[in-house]
Amino acid sequence: MTDFPAFRPTVYGERSHGEFPAEVATSLGGLTAVTRFSDKESAIPASLSFQLNQTEYLTLLAHIQEKGTVQSFLFNTVTMPAANTPTGYRWRYAGPPQVEDARNNLFIVSCSFVADFYPATLQFSETAYIILQAVETTVSLTPTSPPPAPSFAVAGLTAGNAIGGLVNVTGVQPGASWEYSLNGGSTWQEGSGAAFRLAEGSYAAGSIRVRATNEFASGTAAQNAATVVVHPANSAMIAFSCDAAATATGAVTLPRFAALLQARTSHPGWLRLYGSAAAATADSARLRTARRPTAAGVQLDPVFVAADEIMRFSPIEHAKNEESPATNSYSWRFTNDGTAGQVVIVLQYHFISS
Repeated sequence: MTDFPAFRPTVYGERSHGEFPAEVATSLGGLTAVTRFSDKESAIPASLSFQLNQTEYLTLLAHIQEKGTVQSFLFNTVTMPAANTPTGYRWRYAGPPQVEDARNNLFIVSCSFVADFYPATLQFSETAYIILQAVETTVSLTPTSPPPAPSFAVAGLTAGNAIGGLVNVTGVQPGASWEYSLNGGSTWQEGSGAAFRLAEGSYAAGSIRVRATNEFASGTAAQNAATVVVHPANSAMIAFSCDAAATATGAVTLPRFAALLQARTSHPGWLRLYGSAAAATADSARLRTARRPTAAGVQLDPVFVAADEIMRFSPIEHAKNEESPATNSYSWRFTNDGTAGQVVIVLQYHFISS
């Protein structure tokens, strides 16, 4: 079994006692009797928080996907002192981790664990008789056919766009390994765990491929059916359906203070970003020909003249949340100058303050 990666935690959560297996019975007179079946506690809880870079986060994610909440493991003493694990106990995940994408290449991950007792041997209270019958057979340990194609999915993929580029791989046959290609199968890279990450950029249909391999051969590769555009982690995506010449509204999550570097839209149109919902309401009747008002909560006011246009802001636009109290929610309004359909807007920013 794979042990927990040797990551040093930044926060040790409070540990408490688990539970003893017991049965509670109540008599007719109202008295309570507790019968305990073991002197070993079960489900001893503990929690740890880590600050991880992208590579470390992918390693932890692969370990979580391998173990789930059932399979047990041990901690390296770098992560948890040996004295914190009772003799004969092993740990397992209590549930999915809580992840905060703090800034580019920094993830704050909080994990909850429980420890259970794993006896080395089982002892029976009575003599047990087991009758075994040997049957001669021939078993081939070498695969005789290529493994089936695995499946993969780009996390958060919306209308061909994704933030961060994390790709989850599933369906790898037991005993097989997997590899991936980013150039249509010309070259391959060995896969590790259950995920890999795409660098920022555009990937044409069929350029991303994932296949499983065994001792016999490499199997058929799964591939992306359409173009995938990967945006950096310090980006926010707005996706919505909009008719031609119509105006849509909504809210997007951004840092409370951020420097807006660029924006990209799938459709031509007029985008407005506001520091508060009140500012969005006050600006609802402004015509496009009117100048952007100052000190009115309008954070951004660009007009895109072509589909898939990238507008780099020079000078850099600064976003400040003006809700009271301040939040990470910014109202937006977009007038669609293109055809009806799904519109995707991606804002790239530099983190200043959460």
